Amino acid sequence: MSRSSDENGARALQVNTALYSLLWLFAANCVGLWLAVLLLWPECGKWLGEYTYGRWMPLHMDWQLYGWCSLPLVGLLMRYFLSEEDGCDLHLGFIAWSLALALAGIISLHGVVSGKLFLNWSGVARVAFPVAQVLLWSILAQTSFRRWRRVGRVDLKQCFQGLLLLGLLGSPISLFWTAGAAT
Repeated sequence: MSRSSDENGARALQVNTALYSLLWLFAANCVGLWLAVLLLWPECGKWLGEYTYGRWMPLHMDWQLYGWCSLPLVGLLMRYFLSEEDGCDLHLGFIAWSLALALAGIISLHGVVSGKLFLNWSGVARVAFPVAQVLLWSILAQTSFRRWRRVGRVDLKQCFQGLLLLGLLGSPISLFWTAGAAT
């Protein structure tokens, strides 16, 4: 692979990371703007019935953390693991992450939440977001294994990637476990 195609792949990843991150920043800040309106004019809350301040606030915080703040880290992981040939996988990881956040937001607005700060995942959302994380993990793992087979030898970077993959597998497991009502 040429150096310019690798630079183009890195540029595409940067653009996609920025676009998805900014999309979630915009969505979370729109919710934050609505929260500000509710604080200034509480009677506006009557417009949306059961969708009260208490339902919007966790959504705002979760979308800020798991959307705006986390997606640059997801992009960094993808940059470390993926190459130019893996462009399709790049979109799949961002799309799965975003779909899980959107689903969690809808479920959160309907009042299906755990009540834990930044671990508000409950019901289907408690499964959806870890599934998105596992999908992203499997994309990174598959890419690493393909590269390891293609190269035919294991170097220090590949050993570190393997250890990082093992560590990353703990994230969806711990998120699912800690978001549970019993924990």
